[in-house]
Amino acid sequence: MNRIKQKFNKTPRNLFLLLMVFIFGFGSQAILNLSVSNFIHELDMKVKNSEVENLIGQEIILEIHKIESDFFQMAAFPNKHLRKILTRDILEQQREIEHSLTILNEGGIYRHRLDLNLPNTEEQFEIFQYIPRVKDHFSFARADILPKFRIINDKLNDLTEHLDRLDQMRLNNDPRLAEVLTELKLEVKFFKPIFHRIKEDANRIFYRNTLNFQQIQKEVDEQKKEYRNLQILLSLSALILGLLGFWALSRNISNTTRQIEINQDYTQDILDSQTNIIIVNDGTRIIDASGGFYQFFPDYDSLEAFAKDYDCICDLFVQEEGYIYKKDDENWIEYLINNPHLTHKAKVDYKGKTTIFQVSAVKSYKYQRFIISMFDISDNERINQDLKEQKNKALAATQAKGEFLANMSHEIRTPLNAILGFIGLLKDKPLDEEAKKYLDTIDKSGHSLLGIINDILDFSKIESGKLEYDPVEFDPRVEFNSTADLFKARCSEKNISFSVNLSSNLPSGLKTDILRVKQVLTNLLSNAVKFTDPEKSISLDIDYQDGFLFCAVKDQGIGMSEDAQQRIFEAFSQAETSTTRKYGGTGLGLTISVKLVEMLGGHLQLKSELGKGSTFSFSIPAEVVQLNQSTPEPSDKAQPFQGHILLVEDNQTNQMLMSAILKKQGLTFDIARDGVEAVEAVQHREYDLVLMDENMPNMNGIEATRHIRKLAYIGESLPIIALTANAMTGDRERFLRAGMNEYLAKPLNLRELKRVLRKFLQE
Repeated sequence: MNRIKQKFNKTPRNLFLLLMVFIFGFGSQAILNLSVSNFIHELDMKVKNSEVENLIGQEIILEIHKIESDFFQMAAFPNKHLRKILTRDILEQQREIEHSLTILNEGGIYRHRLDLNLPNTEEQFEIFQYIPRVKDHFSFARADILPKFRIINDKLNDLTEHLDRLDQMRLNNDPRLAEVLTELKLEVKFFKPIFHRIKEDANRIFYRNTLNFQQIQKEVDEQKKEYRNLQILLSLSALILGLLGFWALSRNISNTTRQIEINQDYTQDILDSQTNIIIVNDGTRIIDASGGFYQFFPDYDSLEAFAKDYDCICDLFVQEEGYIYKKDDENWIEYLINNPHLTHKAKVDYKGKTTIFQVSAVKSYKYQRFIISMFDISDNERINQDLKEQKNKALAATQAKGEFLANMSHEIRTPLNAILGFIGLLKDKPLDEEAKKYLDTIDKSGHSLLGIINDILDFSKIESGKLEYDPVEFDPRVEFNSTADLFKARCSEKNISFSVNLSSNLPSGLKTDILRVKQVLTNLLSNAVKFTDPEKSISLDIDYQDGFLFCAVKDQGIGMSEDAQQRIFEAFSQAETSTTRKYGGTGLGLTISVKLVEMLGGHLQLKSELGKGSTFSFSIPAEVVQLNQSTPEPSDKAQPFQGHILLVEDNQTNQMLMSAILKKQGLTFDIARDGVEAVEAVQHREYDLVLMDENMPNMNGIEATRHIRKLAYIGESLPIIALTANAMTGDRERFLRAGMNEYLAKPLNLRELKRVLRKFLQE
């Protein structure tokens, strides 16, 4: 096995380390000198700071003397103009003192005015940065001096008023002038103690600053001496340590060289211990390899032996799309380097066995070497293949489920269409009370079965994510009253009190998916009626606030325990098993309602107490809109329609039902049993409209529609209406895309049929 044994030239390395020792020594000395200089500079700044403090104290004393001088000068009866100047100077000097006291307590920039006594020259200032040793150290002086300024200012105002009064008396030769002058002088004389106290405070500041300055000057001189002694000591220590380091370096040179060789062997041992294939390549040949290389190629004990049979490991790569392999026009290693963002895989065919590796490469630009890493991912590839197959099976199962539901829906809706249709026709016949009761029972059972089918289909749509949000504009009072009307008769039959509370906040128009809102309310009201006993009450509350539509259904039914509330929204779940036996139901209604409310942007909430009732409520965003006035729909009792239509239907029972319904609407019609007969019929006779089933033998409804649309003399002019039991998500759109004009689902809703006929036929 090839091993790289690098030979280190010890002399350059040792000279470099020796140079580093001297650099470290001189550098340490320079840093030490710089540090000492910085320390001394800080001490000098400390003295300077104390000098500034002393200077501020002197400035305060000077300003107080100026205030006292100006005050008593003002009391000497100057003219009115001079009094204003003196008053302004006193106030300015007070601000200067207040500013100086603030700097003494809190620090800041101090501007010291220089009195040059030169005419026609601007004022000159010295700028100092003052940092107090302790903040608010002179707070006593500020607390004592500043309030006295207010006393001085008050007295200054009184003095100004007295002087103004004296000026007036002097002008009027008032005989009381002498008496007032005597009183004024007496008041000014009594004011001297105030200035005496202020000067005491200022002198106390100056005295304390002087003591502080002397103490700091003494401390700084002592510290400078200590720093210089420390500098000499550290310099000697650095010299001694440098000599010791030089001796230790010369002693450890041989040990270091030996340790390098040990580390080199250790690195090689790590490479040998790697189970993955790691190859060091210079671009054309293998220089070194990990232990995993020799484990994968056990027939070779050295790279020289491997090189006799193969120029490169790439000679064993299988040429296959999606995998790297040896190319004549491009170096495969350079390809790896230039495309690091891709995941590279290679198939290695060795001794009849194919192994899949994930391959990556990096380049050492310092040594101009390539390090190629190859990880065996054969097991992962098999797992990924199995997962892909399982995914395909799951997709196929989902598709099969959808096809099953579509077929189930079609097969159930087809006979149910006839059942509900004939029941509707029989209800229009004269019957005795018992027969009407039986028909009502059959009708309710049929619609219950239809509701179960719709729930199953809605649940399937929700599971597959195909349920769509379709916002429309509507009148909330009309829509919610119509929903409530559906349950008033059922509540009356069970002797249940039913109240509908529509808030005055409800706007005249809203926009949301009202079909889904009504579906949720229908589910909730249906459950409320089902689980509420006679003599109890149910309420429907509708409100609108801050852009949200609030709906709540409250009942005095059987209620639920806390445990039942935790699982009531799960699919196919009810509060108790006994509930299913007593009240029936699939357990899908609330599950569908929860999903619908979430789709609408809300959350269905439940409050319930066992034996006392339940309240289901939700809030969803709804936009306020202005509804356009629309003409009312014609009454169902309008005059019969006129026209001749083609009924395309393969089921004889539904043929019989539709024949009776169409005759009742005053229409004439022909019947075609499949798409082939329908295409032939429209070519021999003119029709006003076609009712087209979908699932028929020989030719389905979509294919028949496409053939009819291709007829030049018919084209798009003939209205074709889908009348089918295909009611899955997307069926309506599929029929419209095929060229049909409208869509009616089985079981047939007579009102919807009339709406479509009214749209395309003249009554």
